[in-house]
Amino acid sequence: MTQTIEPSPIISVIIPAYNSEKTIRETIGSVLNQTFGNFEIVVVDDGATDSTVAVVQSIPDSRIKVFSYSNGGLPTARNRGIEVSKGDYLTFLDADDLWTPDKLERQWQALEEHPEADVAYSWTTFVNQDGQFLYQGSSYGNDSNIYHKLLVKNCLDSGSNLLVRRRAIAQIPHFDPEFPKAADWDFYIRLAAQFKFVCVPKYQILYRVHEGSSSFNIPASEKACLTIIDRAFKQAPDSLQHLKKYTFGTLYTLYAHRVLAYPSKRSDAISAFHYLRLANHHNPVQLQIRLRILLKIIMVLLLPVPLSKRIIKRLSQRDPRRNSKTNTQLKTAIDKALIIAYKESTEQLEEALTAEGFCCEVVRQQDNPDYQNFASSHRCLLNHQQAWKKAAQASHPTLIVEADFVPVIGMGRLPVPFDLEQKDVGMAWIYTCAPQLYSVTPGGYGEGFSTALVAYIVTPEGAKSLCDFVDEITEKYGTGYHTFDSQIDNYLRGKGFKNYIPFRNYGEHGGKSNPEHRRNGMSGIHHADLLYGKLAFRPPFLVDQSNPQLQFISIRLKARLKGIARLLLGKYLRPAIVLRSSTPFRLVRFALRRQFRSHP
Repeated sequence: MTQTIEPSPIISVIIPAYNSEKTIRETIGSVLNQTFGNFEIVVVDDGATDSTVAVVQSIPDSRIKVFSYSNGGLPTARNRGIEVSKGDYLTFLDADDLWTPDKLERQWQALEEHPEADVAYSWTTFVNQDGQFLYQGSSYGNDSNIYHKLLVKNCLDSGSNLLVRRRAIAQIPHFDPEFPKAADWDFYIRLAAQFKFVCVPKYQILYRVHEGSSSFNIPASEKACLTIIDRAFKQAPDSLQHLKKYTFGTLYTLYAHRVLAYPSKRSDAISAFHYLRLANHHNPVQLQIRLRILLKIIMVLLLPVPLSKRIIKRLSQRDPRRNSKTNTQLKTAIDKALIIAYKESTEQLEEALTAEGFCCEVVRQQDNPDYQNFASSHRCLLNHQQAWKKAAQASHPTLIVEADFVPVIGMGRLPVPFDLEQKDVGMAWIYTCAPQLYSVTPGGYGEGFSTALVAYIVTPEGAKSLCDFVDEITEKYGTGYHTFDSQIDNYLRGKGFKNYIPFRNYGEHGGKSNPEHRRNGMSGIHHADLLYGKLAFRPPFLVDQSNPQLQFISIRLKARLKGIARLLLGKYLRPAIVLRSSTPFRLVRFALRRQFRSHP
C-alpha cells in the first residue's frame, strides 16, 4: 500500500491560546477568510482552563491543528508552535487579534518579489474589545533599514504582524521567555539586526486593546524593556548608540500616556508625572505632548476619578481621518534620508534626522582629481546625481538634504507635501527659495516651483529621470558654472511629472554666503521665509557671530519680510496664474493662509 505524503503548507500561522474562548473563533475566522489559502493553523493550547480547545475543535477545517501543553507563557507557546509547524514561512497571531483578508497574500507576495528580504510587515489598527476602531498605529514604510527604528521603539506595534522565512528564524534564538511582556520587541530587534525587512504599506492587523489587560501591566513591562534596551544597545554599532536617549524618552512617555489612559485612582497621576519626568530627563519631551500629559495629570488629581476617566477617554479618542493618506507623516513615507556632503561634518544633522525617525546615509563627493577643474555648482550637480541613483532604486520616496540643512523640531511628524497615491509626482521641495505656486489640488497640496535643492523629496520615477538630466546640463553648459537647480522643475514637467512645494518650510538653509553665486551675479545666500517650528540646532552661519541670537532674529525677520513682499508683489502667486485658474479662490486662500496659519 502506497503511503500518501501530504505536501507541506507554504505558511504556518501560529496562534498561542490561553483561556481565549471568547475571541479565538473570530481570530481563526479571520485566518480562514484569507485570500491566500495554502496555510496551516497551529493553535498552541498553553494550558487553557476554559473551553478554548473545544471551541477550536468545533471549527470544521482540516488546516487547523491543536497542540496542548502545560502553561509556559506567551513566548514559550510561540516557540512550541515554531517547533511543530511545517511551513516555509511563519507568522504569529495572538488569540484575540484579527487580520484583514489580504494580509497573508500581500505579505507573501512582498517576500516573493524581494528575495533579498526575509521579513514582511504591515501596519496595525488598534481596536477595543468590541472590535471598534480606536486609532491607527505606526506606518513606517522605511523597509530598507528598520533596525534603528526598532531600537527606539516597537514600531511594528504588535506580535501579530510579521511574516518570516523559516530560514531566518532558524538562525537566531527564538522568543525569550524572560520577557513575557515584551518578547515580540526583543525578537524584532534581533531579526532586524541580521535580516532585511520589506513593508506592505497597508493597515492589515487589528490589535485588540483590553482595558486592564496585561498590555497595561507597566511595572512588568518596564522591567522587561529596560533589560531589552540594555542588551540591544550592547550589540548595536557605535553609530547608533546616540539613539539610546530617544529610546528611554519614548518608553517613559509611553508609560505616562498608558497610566493616564485608564486611571483608577489619584495616585495614577503621581505615577504618570514620575514617568513624564524620567522621559524629560533622557530626552526633552515635545512641549505640546508635555502639556497634554500635564493637563490629564491635573484632571486626575482634582476631579473625581470616574469623571476624569470619562473626560480623558473623550479627549483621547482619535479621528480615523487623522491617519489618512492626506495626513501621512513624513517619516512614515520616506525610504531613506540621503545627506549630500563634501568634507564637512554631518554628525549633528544625522543625529537630528535620526531622532525624527529617518534612516540616514551620507553621500559624499567622489574623490576624483578631474573634479578639481569643475565649477563647484557642477560638482554639486554630480553629488546630487549620486543621490538620485540611489533614490531611483528605492521602493518609496527618498528625502535628500544638503549638509547645511537644519530641520525644524518635529519634522518627521509633518505631513508629506503631496498625495502619495498620485503616480505622476516627480519631486517636492521641503525647503524653498523664491517659490512659486502654480495650483492647489482638492487635497490641499501646492503644486509649484523652487530654485534651491537644499532639502527635497524625490520619487523613484522622478529620480530615474533626473539621472538623465545631468547629461543634458553637461551637454549644454559643460563643467562650468550653471544654476541647474532652477531648471529641474521645467525638465521634470517636460517629462510629464508634477512637482510640489510645502505649505511652510521644514527647515532652514544653514550655509554661509556662496562666493561662486556672487561672482556670477546671483544672490550669495537665501533663507526660508516661513518655518513650521523651531530649529533642531544652531545653523552653521551663526557659528562665528559675536551675538548669534540677535543675528538669528535679524535674519529670520528679513526672510519673513521678504516672503511677505514676494506675495504682495505677485511673485509667489502670479496674477496671470490666478486669472487662468479654474479654482482661483483656492490658490489665494493657500497663499494667504501660509502667512498667518501654521498649518493648511
